[in-house]
Amino acid sequence: MVLSVFDFDHLLTQTGGDLAFAHETLSKFRNQLHTGYQAPLQSAWERQDWLLLRQLSHRLRTPANHLGAQRIAAAAAAMEQWLIQHEDLSLTLYEALTRSIDEFLVDAR
Repeated sequence: MVLSVFDFDHLLTQTGGDLAFAHETLSKFRNQLHTGYQAPLQSAWERQDWLLLRQLSHRLRTPANHLGAQRIAAAAAAMEQWLIQHEDLSLTLYEALTRSIDEFLVDAR
């Protein structure tokens, strides 16, 4: 199953069909990803702060699901689950999450 980068119809449903509110919500999420997640994720990865990575992944998963950012939600859930079960982190999971964020930021303009 291939997940889409972003499902605007899902977001529109979540916002009750209010197009202006959907765009405002999307804009806020994009800003939050850019300012509140990218740098902290990278920093936590570089410092090997697995607890912070798990917390960031957990906090990112829910809003990504609600907004239709399926790849981000799936990558965040996979990273969180891996970190719960392992002391170490697979670079593949980290890259999948950061790549999903980058794709979303480009695709959801």
